[in-house]
Amino acid sequence: MKRYDPRKAADRIRSGDVHDLSALNYTDLVNVDELEISDTEPLRAQLDSFVHAVNNRTRPEVTAEDGLAAVETAIRIVAAMGQQAL
Repeated sequence: MKRYDPRKAADRIRSGDVHDLSALNYTDLVNVDELEISDTEPLRAQLDSFVHAVNNRTRPEVTAEDGLAAVETAIRIVAAMGQQAL
């Protein structure tokens, strides 16, 4: 895989070597990693993890605190979206 260094592109811009940003090779600025996506439905995986934790008396991967933080974040996002004019 090609190693990228966004500093090189930034240096070219600062030095005046690039006058037109469309001349940049944007693949030099972004590192793209292919994601491995499971076929498992996320809520099912979370439920299975919880059941496993209960059965084995271990801490679940997603704690109640994690869940509360996610819900609070979602509420703030929805509230902020309601304030945006479309």
